Amino acid sequence: NNKMMARPFHHERRYRRTTRVWVLRLSLLLAAVSGQAHGTFDAVDCHANGVVGVVAGAGVAGFRDGRLTRSLWNTPASAACNSTRCYVSDSGNNAIREVDVGKSDVRLYAGSSAGVAGGVDGERLACEERGETSALFDSPGGVALVSQTSAYYPGDVLVADTGNSAIRRISGDVVSTVMSSVAGYKPVELVFDESDGSLYFTDYGKHNVLKLAYGASAPTSFVGHASTSGFTDSVTASSVRFNAPLGLAMDSANGKVYVADSSNHAVREITLSTGAVSTVLGDGSAST
Repeated sequence: NNKMMARPFHHERRYRRTTRVWVLRLSLLLAAVSGQAHGTFDAVDCHANGVVGVVAGAGVAGFRDGRLTRSLWNTPASAACNSTRCYVSDSGNNAIREVDVGKSDVRLYAGSSAGVAGGVDGERLACEERGETSALFDSPGGVALVSQTSAYYPGDVLVADTGNSAIRRISGDVVSTVMSSVAGYKPVELVFDESDGSLYFTDYGKHNVLKLAYGASAPTSFVGHASTSGFTDSVTASSVRFNAPLGLAMDSANGKVYVADSSNHAVREITLSTGAVSTVLGDGSAST
């Protein structure tokens, strides 16, 4: 069944009262299911009592802006949020969508309004009458929102443009490419380290976590070994093994990155200063 059974909010005022709570929950939940919720066409929220409710979407695939529960999506993959807005990669529509919490609505933020896939840079929302070129994405995955006070990419939205094997930057009204397709890397999820401007991303098919230093055009393998899967913790980054890593979460305060190691059914912790990896949840076997 492709529909997720859910209990929607019934009063829009409730969104405003719980803004900070559901913004965080939306971000974490979409990151956790990134790349796996291919039958899901909604952005969902987990309430404090454990009930899952629809934040945006109507349970069917489509591409429509508007009020939260009237909007249509096609395989939303990831989200990055602040206190007023969420930026969601609408992977099946090859677009980045913006959720305005205060106005309780959804609108196209970057990409083609027709869901066209591509890899060209340009205006995030083009005006054809002015001869502008619309930037295009191809099955975008992870999204990172940079704070306005950051020394690197301030206020930008960074996107793992999975289908283009690229990392894209949305700065103001312009989309540009930070990392183009090199050596077959395919970013799925990404996180941003505000301390030095580095980007870390998962490569599902190569079973490792890569690092793109600020200003660099090509990544380096940070943890794990390209194309070698396994389930190994180690204090030595090159000895670590993952199996189809997907979601990432950054703990900037403690210098940690958490990895959803999907085929190992585990959550792994990376210490950024050393590259050491330990398992914090799971033992490598699936459970029900």
